[in-house]
Amino acid sequence: MKTGNAYISIYRVIGINAARIREQKGKSQVFVADRAGVDRSALNKFESGKYNPSVEWLCKLADGLEVPVIEFFSGLEKASPGDIAKSIPIAKAE
Repeated sequence: MKTGNAYISIYRVIGINAARIREQKGKSQVFVADRAGVDRSALNKFESGKYNPSVEWLCKLADGLEVPVIEFFSGLEKASPGDIAKSIPIAKAE
């Protein structure tokens, strides 16, 4: 997803969406982390775009928030494949 000249990471978008959902439900990070069985500091990092979670972790969080996991990806349908590809980190060969 592109805004101006900067690409926004997919992880940032889904983190923002998760935070929005949590706040709309009136739940704290501590409450949601406990309910989902995830680390609160990881949830904090995820919501601020500094943690790239596994699919399993996202599913746990979705369960804790009582929403389908697809809700985290709202807005990404507007992103082009090139934008998405640029936001995926590539592992360096050893």
